[in-house]
Amino acid sequence: MWKRIGAVVVSITVSALFLWLALRGIQIGEVWAEIQQANMGWIALSLVVGMLSIYTRAIRWQGLVDFKVNQRQAFYIVGVMFMLNLFFRLGEVARTVLARRERIPVVTAATSIVVERLLDTVLVLVVLLIVVSRVPDMPPEVAANVSRIAPVFAALSVVAFVTLIVLARYPKFAHRMMHIFIDRIPLLKRFPLDDLLDHLLQGLKPLVEWRSAAHALGWTLISWLLSWVVFVVVQLAFADTTDVVLQSSLGMSLASFSVALPSVGAIGPFEAAMILAGQAFGEPETIALAIGVVVHLVTIIVYVVSGLWGSIGLGVALTDIMQQPDAAPANVDGVAVSSESGD
Repeated sequence: MWKRIGAVVVSITVSALFLWLALRGIQIGEVWAEIQQANMGWIALSLVVGMLSIYTRAIRWQGLVDFKVNQRQAFYIVGVMFMLNLFFRLGEVARTVLARRERIPVVTAATSIVVERLLDTVLVLVVLLIVVSRVPDMPPEVAANVSRIAPVFAALSVVAFVTLIVLARYPKFAHRMMHIFIDRIPLLKRFPLDDLLDHLLQGLKPLVEWRSAAHALGWTLISWLLSWVVFVVVQLAFADTTDVVLQSSLGMSLASFSVALPSVGAIGPFEAAMILAGQAFGEPETIALAIGVVVHLVTIIVYVVSGLWGSIGLGVALTDIMQQPDAAPANVDGVAVSSESGD
């Protein structure tokens, strides 16, 4: 209980801090005036694209669990996950619970989450590196720091990804390595680690078959392309004259990392990231914040709609899902980027 209370307090504190940083020196009335002048047709289109992005992520996850659910079930489950991730990152627990209802082992479902995070992290870091190298007025110290840090995270993600592939490709080697630790720590013999490892390797199976791997990589690219389109479309709604392609790419990348911070629905970090992206292109903070608020609002609407849709489609109450804490997946929040960003 105290752990949950602590998480809530930290999330609220982070949101409040970043909101304060984002709103310093900005007149809220001016931001609201900018939002009122936005083209509602473009914003409506961004909602449609956002829903498509959720669907493509569901298709990717379907492949990562070896097609043990159909596309409709995958969409329902992923929709519920995205909605509950707005509430202190509860979505991954919900997805694991719902996956278990479909006879997918908990460890296999959790492994699919890890693979998703690794794919998303590598892609977003690559985009960030490309954009930073092309931003005309990026402060040299910022560009230098990104150029140093981003490759390290990308390399670590690639190493982790390759390690998972090796384990999945050579299951006997994985079991042999595990038993080296078991032999040295007799207490571990009390746990069904062989069965758990088998479920883990089952979750990694799609990575060692070229069709499944291509499915995961292809739908990762498609889903993030649609997420990027959401940023582009909202920027067009404000008749923005900056470099729409690069600024949307930078905004999406920074927003992705901001969502990984503990916060309440990413409120605060998301807006701060969008202001930073606008500043890199010399955009007034008022417009940058207005764009960030609308993109964030579009994201939340898409999550809530897809989540309620999924809950109804699955015939489950969200409260029932969250009453099963024993299904919580392993900690996968150590990966820097969140797959939910910008959908």
